Amino acid sequence: MINKNEEKEVYEIDNHKYIVTSKVIDNAKSINNLYEAFCKYALKRLNNTI
Repeated sequence: MINKNEEKEVYEIDNHKYIVTSKVIDNAKSINNLYEAFCKYALKRLNNTI
């Protein structure tokens, strides 16, 4: 499900397709909060693909 703050793009590298999902986080207070949110999201997505 894609919400209004999420974008998906498909990239092809070495004949493998990858879907890159980006989200907008409102009111990020610092770069550390943004980094932490990104890492948690990326790990969650990686765990769902295994």
